[in-house]
Amino acid sequence: MKASDVEVQRYHALHWYSLGKLNNRTHRKVLIIDGLVGFTGGVGIADQWGGHAQDPDHWRDSHFRVEGPVVGE
Repeated sequence: MKASDVEVQRYHALHWYSLGKLNNRTHRKVLIIDGLVGFTGGVGIADQWGGHAQDPDHWRDSHFRVEGPVVGE
């Protein structure tokens, strides 16, 4: 992505003083296309995400397209 001039930012970059928090993940996913269109939510791709939470073996996640000034925020 960087080779194609895509701006990439790390969320909670790793530092020596935060190694104890290495596994404190939030699973937040944000993709901003051009400052006007963005996506947020989960994008599970494992087999468990293939359902609609109909039973304990199938999970559900929501993903949203967002447009307008909120994307820049």
